[in-house]
Amino acid sequence: MSIESIRTIAVLGAGTMGNGIAHVFARAGYKVLLRDVEQHFLDRALDSIAKNLDREIKKGKLEPAEKGTVLARLVPVTDMSTIANADFVVEAVPEKLDLKRHVLTEVTVFFAMMPSSPATHPPSPSPRLPLLPSGPTALWACTS
Repeated sequence: MSIESIRTIAVLGAGTMGNGIAHVFARAGYKVLLRDVEQHFLDRALDSIAKNLDREIKKGKLEPAEKGTVLARLVPVTDMSTIANADFVVEAVPEKLDLKRHVLTEVTVFFAMMPSSPATHPPSPSPRLPLLPSGPTALWACTS
């Protein structure tokens, strides 16, 4: 899979970093599956993204008519299985090692149950954190 063939991005975690990453990908034209464990985190993230788009409009960096298009590219989800539709996965959960391990293990187990497909992965941020054996093109674990 090439970079040009990536159409759908999954962002795991809708906090400050996750919603910022989702915003940038949506502005760049990608469909974004923004995943978090509870709907209220997703609602807050979409509200933040909408406010940030309004700031971009005020600064002349975004046409007002584009706001709806950008927001329509964002798909908030709580079900991990939804990320099966992603071509690229970004992990952006809070900086708690146990939580990161849990999320990355959940993703790894989920994709291990899918039919194998070639996957490439960037270097892991920690040798103790798993990366996907199959599934999307890559999993990028964000660390500060």
